[in-house]
Amino acid sequence: MVYDRLKSLSCRLLAQSQRWLLPARCIACGDDGGLFFPSTECLSLDLCRGCYLQLPFNQHSCQLCSLPLNSSGAQLICGECLRSPPDYDRSFCPFEYRYPISDLIRHFKYGNHLATARVLAELLSHHLRLQRTHPWPDCIIPVPLHTQRYRQRGYNQVIEVGWYLHRRLNLPLRLDVLERTRATPEQAGLTRQARQKNLRRAFNAVSAMIPRKVAILDDVITTGSTVQEVASTLYKAGVEQIEVWGVARAAHR
Repeated sequence: MVYDRLKSLSCRLLAQSQRWLLPARCIACGDDGGLFFPSTECLSLDLCRGCYLQLPFNQHSCQLCSLPLNSSGAQLICGECLRSPPDYDRSFCPFEYRYPISDLIRHFKYGNHLATARVLAELLSHHLRLQRTHPWPDCIIPVPLHTQRYRQRGYNQVIEVGWYLHRRLNLPLRLDVLERTRATPEQAGLTRQARQKNLRRAFNAVSAMIPRKVAILDDVITTGSTVQEVASTLYKAGVEQIEVWGVARAAHR
């Protein structure tokens, strides 16, 4: 109890010092101020409270694929996962992919707003800690870009988020396990069937040291085709337990 109080006090003092030396600015609206959660962990965000409260939390979702659902319950499974269960055991996506989180991700992904990576990672790690009931995985594996796409964009937005998660959660970020072997067309705008065909045999496991339990990391899960193909590839390579982490989940497949 005394330790928790001292930790909370030290977090408050650290945050106040940081705000005085480096005043926070909300990356969504540009207003002054940052959000801070001293009761659970030392989490300071470049988001104002108003913008944080506008974030579309994914409160009721499928326990397997995190598809947002209209009803609530302890163990909800969507119809698609009942018909064809994915090759992973569970997923965590704290937000629905709509405004304002959708704008933050698009600007980060296509507009070189790399500072957004820290905010997205802090939000994801915070909610992972709150919702976690299972043991942590052995490592984080970000969905890779093909080298051609990497050269065009200059960075892999998922890896940028992954580095912050690695430091926040103290989990290894493995970039040596998986590679993208085909330069597939952009997934945006494709139907679910087209996405599945587009990603077929697009990934390959390349490491001799295959971890036993992994978390696949992506920024947005739209139809689930990408993480399903990655999970299938990892299972065939010998991974035993797979979960999926995403910042946001689209409401429709």
